[in-house]
Amino acid sequence: MAHILFIDSNECGLDVVRRAKELDHQVTFVASSISQVYSNSPENEVLFENVDHLFTTKYTSCAEEIIDLLRDHVVRYSIDAAIAPFEGTLEATARVCVALGIPFSTPEAVETARNKERARAALVRAGLTNAQYRMVLTVDEALAAAEEIGYPVILKPKSGIDSICVGRIDTPKELSEAANRALNVNDNLPAKFLQMKEQFSRGILVEQRLTGKMVSLEIGIRGDETYFFMCSGRQNTEIDECLPMGAFMPSDLSEADRKCCQAYAEQVCRILGLTFGLYHIEVMLTDKGPALIEANARLMGGIMPRIYRMANNGCAIEDYLLRLHLNQPIEEPLPTASCTALVRRFIAAENGIISERLSSACLREFSAKAAEFANYNLAPGKSLNRLDLLGRVIVTGPNFETAAAKGDVMIVELERLIGVSLVRTAIDFCAPTTV
Repeated sequence: MAHILFIDSNECGLDVVRRAKELDHQVTFVASSISQVYSNSPENEVLFENVDHLFTTKYTSCAEEIIDLLRDHVVRYSIDAAIAPFEGTLEATARVCVALGIPFSTPEAVETARNKERARAALVRAGLTNAQYRMVLTVDEALAAAEEIGYPVILKPKSGIDSICVGRIDTPKELSEAANRALNVNDNLPAKFLQMKEQFSRGILVEQRLTGKMVSLEIGIRGDETYFFMCSGRQNTEIDECLPMGAFMPSDLSEADRKCCQAYAEQVCRILGLTFGLYHIEVMLTDKGPALIEANARLMGGIMPRIYRMANNGCAIEDYLLRLHLNQPIEEPLPTASCTALVRRFIAAENGIISERLSSACLREFSAKAAEFANYNLAPGKSLNRLDLLGRVIVTGPNFETAAAKGDVMIVELERLIGVSLVRTAIDFCAPTTV
């Protein structure tokens, strides 16, 4: 039995905590007293009752607070590993682990990955394929950068989360408005991310818009050992290529393209110094080869671990994450997907009112056609605003084409049930890119 430290978590990270307890590991969990990114569900309440050591501090993004909190604890209870599934606490976790002698990715590596300017600069120095970019601190600097790079551009925070203030920009007017919002994002930051204000205050990046096929790679690295767990496909919406429609596993890349993306992802990790953990690397496969979108020093988020289990006959990515951090053997060959599992998000395409004819029976019948259905915001007579997220569905099929067709049919069926138009999936972006 090992002892694992979790410094805060998102919802899917709690599944890692849950799995650690199922395997009879001890768990120390540090929670924030001012914000949380997981729900207070009955299941989570039971989980926290079973955590061996529960600490609370104001800012789980502050290494100094946590070091003071745990200094005596780690002397009394030796800790074998640390896991930080939540983006906002990654940097703090790396610094805490150095101070308390716990294995983890180095602070330098984590902070470089979290700082998109530093990450891109490291790739440039190494001669790796990379998007053009400029770090800016004012609207005027953003406008100048876009003129130099050429519209359309992608705007994103230097150290962000959850796609907040990320978007494609086509005109100077759009850029002025978007850059102003991004530079002042802390004025309207969701409560659950309040302790990340410093990270959102580091400036924004104006980047070249990459075109091609977007994929994400789950790569485990432990010193000289490298493990490729999954190459996932990503799809965006017809109205905004930065607004995700969903992911699917495995990707629909050819074997040659997949291996090319895997090799690139490993290069990115090693250049950034990410050599101990399971990492989530997003790339665009352009006509010039793979190019980094962003490197995340953490497990894939959202419902992606659940999709992984569906595609891999119930194998859990959480098990591999725990084994990596605990220096336990990783048995090979790794699981090979037996089907395609795909998620589709339901997003309102217009303002509207849900049909009064919508019933629980209709939704049960609709849900039965999918592997899993989540209802976020569906009720008869409810008013909707454009781009409201109404729910999501997971479907499976023997291949990508079959699963994607099922997902698209379910968008049409739900649209008919609620009487409001829904956003469709974008066609792959395949215009040539020079990087």
